Amino acid sequence: MRLSLACLTSALAMAALIGAAGFGSAALAQSPGTAGPVSLGDLFKGPDSTDLKDGADGVVNAAIVNASMRQCRTQKANIKVALAKSDPLFQQALGQTRSGVIDAVLKQRGVSAERYAVTYGGIGAKDDVQVEYGDIIPDKDKPKLDTNSVPRKGAKVKANDKIVVTMVATDRANEWQTGIKSIQLQDISTNPNGVLVPSPVDYGRLPDACNAATMRRTHVVTYTVPSNPPPIVRLRAIAEDFAGNVDTDIAEFPTGDWYGQLDWRTSNPGPARLWGRLDLAFDYDGRGNLKGRMAGDSHAESPPRGEFCGMTTETPAKLSTNLAGQYTPGRNAMSLRAADRHAEPGKFSMCAIGPGGGPLFMSGQSFEGGGPLGQPGLDQLLNSLTVKADGSVEASGEWPVAPAEAQSTLHLKLTLRKAQN
Repeated sequence: MRLSLACLTSALAMAALIGAAGFGSAALAQSPGTAGPVSLGDLFKGPDSTDLKDGADGVVNAAIVNASMRQCRTQKANIKVALAKSDPLFQQALGQTRSGVIDAVLKQRGVSAERYAVTYGGIGAKDDVQVEYGDIIPDKDKPKLDTNSVPRKGAKVKANDKIVVTMVATDRANEWQTGIKSIQLQDISTNPNGVLVPSPVDYGRLPDACNAATMRRTHVVTYTVPSNPPPIVRLRAIAEDFAGNVDTDIAEFPTGDWYGQLDWRTSNPGPARLWGRLDLAFDYDGRGNLKGRMAGDSHAESPPRGEFCGMTTETPAKLSTNLAGQYTPGRNAMSLRAADRHAEPGKFSMCAIGPGGGPLFMSGQSFEGGGPLGQPGLDQLLNSLTVKADGSVEASGEWPVAPAEAQSTLHLKLTLRKAQN
């Protein structure tokens, strides 16, 4: 078997360190992952001493660094300080003090507290420090996902364009990471749950041993913009490690020169409310005219109240409208008009407490959920917009819902920005 120069140098350095500290080969008789404790020998300068021998701090640290790696995860090192039989009270005080010395050394070296525990182990045949490798340290840290695309995020796209997304996932937060299990790309433009973009990758079962390939994975996916695209194409990249930790990244690609969101909700004296978000994108023809589209959804909900169990959306209502308007660059003034409103009803479920005390459920109830479309408040908001120096637009306000008998209030917040052409 051939060893690399780096491995050979590391092995020789460790042997020299142990020899210089005055420890025999018994310290290397066992290795991490084997049953029972591993003896590191007597690490202190004398029977009553609390000072470590020269080089002993390196031996203790090596016992942590060399903890067995099973399936790319480190075992926890449980260190126990044992003392030869002597006066019980003095022995306990000395053992606890020595435990504190070893703990301080490891902290000074920057060893994470998750990786080890140091305790007084009681009476032994001789003064000794032992390490026993226990539970695998869980991987609690999510992987890191970096994405880039051609065209870049925020760039304007049109029907049938190709978006090439490169996803690089790494799992190196610390020494006990499990590695990258899968990478995928989802289209969340019109479905928040995501529609999978072929082809995802799954790297199979948890590896038996760590290797660099499991810690960094690169995956490239090509997405085709639909022939009838939404105002904003949203793609969500997802990387998952073998412990189930996930990192995500969302990229937006507008279909217009300006794009953004209109967040809206209604409030009224009762508990029920409607809310949703509309995406909008529109083009500027260079002669003062704007043209585009706005589309989104509407949700219905209410919390439990008295004998009413509450109401939740099963299927959001789908809303859309065309947009037209004017833009005057010199005055940084913009106005938009919504026309050709279209709404597909949504479904909601609700329940109430029945005569016998049990809940009565009603599912599949229809609601139109037209939201802000056709409301005077939306017309007023869009009619007079100010464009900032960076090309962005922000506007918000509150207006009574028409007809007024419901005593409801419409809350609107609009944000726009220019595409990265």
